[in-house]
Amino acid sequence: MTMNESKDDQGEDRFEEHLRGFRPAAPRALAIPPRRAPWRALAIAAGILIVVGASLVAHHRSHFDTEADVASVVNSTVQPTVTPPVTIGRLNAALRNNDEALNRLLDDASPGILPHGQHGTVLYELGKE
Repeated sequence: MTMNESKDDQGEDRFEEHLRGFRPAAPRALAIPPRRAPWRALAIAAGILIVVGASLVAHHRSHFDTEADVASVVNSTVQPTVTPPVTIGRLNAALRNNDEALNRLLDDASPGILPHGQHGTVLYELGKE
């Protein structure tokens, strides 16, 4: 067994000498090429977004302008009755007078407060009662 021990000792001695001779070196820096931003593609995309946005705004403005024109024509032919706003004070005063005054006040104010009834909606069905 002394022979086996000597072989193991010789191998360990050589391994230790190898480790003593080992001089670690600092790794060299990785060469990562600089990544260039695709400025041309970004500029083209921004230009497209600006053109699309401007056309949408122009389309919606023309749409709203035509509705405003129609509304102005309708409003000019029909003289709307201007009712003063419903306040707590007016409601209390109408309630103190009688029920008819309160009902008249609410009936006059309801077209301005409630949305226009559409057939089939709950509000329309309740309004019929």
